[in-house]
Amino acid sequence: MNQYLDNRIQNVRNKMIDMDIDTLMVSIQENRHYLSGFIGEDGQFDESAGVLFITANKLKLATDGRYNLQAEREAPDYDVITYKKGLMFDLAGILSELKSV
Repeated sequence: MNQYLDNRIQNVRNKMIDMDIDTLMVSIQENRHYLSGFIGEDGQFDESAGVLFITANKLKLATDGRYNLQAEREAPDYDVITYKKGLMFDLAGILSELKSV
């Protein structure tokens, strides 16, 4: 992992521990880029190129097929999940997977 991104993720994880947060979901474009390196641009106010999920030991980036290859290239430390029906339809499965040890 890039040293800068690694430090940012570690800072976020430390804050998550302080606040007793198991999973952080990051959807704002600038914050996604800051924490992952993924540049995917949100087309309009009701559209998202992807969402990060950060836990104590997992990094996941959920996106649709349009951004899949770009996400894998720009955020290599994240496990890229491609949702098919839309994030809201696949969210429960993603969160369930994050809970598994």
